[in-house]
Amino acid sequence: MKRPTWVGIAGITGLLWNALVLFQFVGSVGRTEGDLVSQGSTAAQAAALARVPIWAEAGFALGAVAGIAGCILIARRRRAAVPVLVVALVGYAVLCLGNLAQGVYAVTGTAHISVSIALLVIAAALVAASVHGARRHILT
Repeated sequence: MKRPTWVGIAGITGLLWNALVLFQFVGSVGRTEGDLVSQGSTAAQAAALARVPIWAEAGFALGAVAGIAGCILIARRRRAAVPVLVVALVGYAVLCLGNLAQGVYAVTGTAHISVSIALLVIAAALVAASVHGARRHILT
């Protein structure tokens, strides 16, 4: 069966998006309040961002790595993309819950909220695309 165009587009764009997220995660590891302030955060923002719980950071890492793996699986037309991308979505949701619990959104405003919403929407769209592909026997 010929691979539909959307499979390649979803796989490649999703891979690039999740690679960007992984890059953001790696850049956030070990940042201190001082680092955050020197990068332009206010003292209140830096304090909230530096206190994000380790379980939320683990969700961040899990979401990015599973997102990359899931997109590779979509591009390779593998049904295993579905559960892997669900794991990515759950990881990103855990990150957002950690941000909410630490008050990050209260001090960072709409820009941070918008990025988090985009993160969840894109992850959910990748899950939906993989489910669609599996149901149509495009992903095997």
